[in-house]
Amino acid sequence: MLTQLSIRNILLLKTCDIPFGAGLNVLTGETGAGKSILLDALGLALGERSDTSLIRAGESQASVSAEFEVGDDKTIASLLDELGLPIASEIILRRTLQSDGKSRAFVNDEPVSVAALKRMGEALISRNGQHDQRGLLDAKTHRALLDTAAGNEILLQQCCAAFLAWKEALKQRDALAALRAQAAQEEAWLRQTVSELGALAPRAGEEGELLDLRRSANQAKQAVAHLTQAHAELMAGDGVSARLRQAQKILVKAQWPDNGLESITAALERAETEAEEALVSLENLMDAQRIDTHTLE
Repeated sequence: MLTQLSIRNILLLKTCDIPFGAGLNVLTGETGAGKSILLDALGLALGERSDTSLIRAGESQASVSAEFEVGDDKTIASLLDELGLPIASEIILRRTLQSDGKSRAFVNDEPVSVAALKRMGEALISRNGQHDQRGLLDAKTHRALLDTAAGNEILLQQCCAAFLAWKEALKQRDALAALRAQAAQEEAWLRQTVSELGALAPRAGEEGELLDLRRSANQAKQAVAHLTQAHAELMAGDGVSARLRQAQKILVKAQWPDNGLESITAALERAETEAEEALVSLENLMDAQRIDTHTLE
């Protein structure tokens, strides 16, 4: 049963709230009083095609809400469940319309499509007019007419109850299937973990050994860094050996009296030889200290 119609900014109506009571409610008025506006507003709330011309002049949007009392109607409950909406004894259909043509629909403040709103409207209210005979051509109404004519009310209720039970059983089945799939994933992960731990074959005291190995590897890494830095210094430019050799050549050209440069040249030759030996020894030491990166992980 329609209990309330609330209209905002529809044509001539800025704010209009109309309560409806049980039984027959009659709206009367002379031509132009606004009876058709009420029907247009109700149609908007029931999911009919929207038109920006319905918005009151000077306003950017309009809205209509229609409240219904449905009690424990099984047909409405089934439709709410089908649309994924909570089952309730009171239904509020609401429609908003923007001046740019955008429209939004709600059932009990839950956003829905206009098509879903129209389905709810068709289930909640029946409108009669001078062209009602055309409704007989709508295939959606045929089953309800046949059930009514055959007196199938009890059978229809049983069918609705069975359908709701079937839907609930499907939900429970899907939930159990999801739990089974999750359990299978967890089992696979646990089996893989156990397999990896078995391949590692951990033993008592191994953690301390690994920490010592990692500490030694870190120390070796730092030592290699220093060795590399020293090697770079020796190899800077043409290298220390080449510079010593060049110094010897320059001193030979000096023609110093009394052969006073011989001792210096000899010292440079020894320095060159020792520098080359030191460089070779340093490179050998660096090769011996290569770090296994896996050890540091």
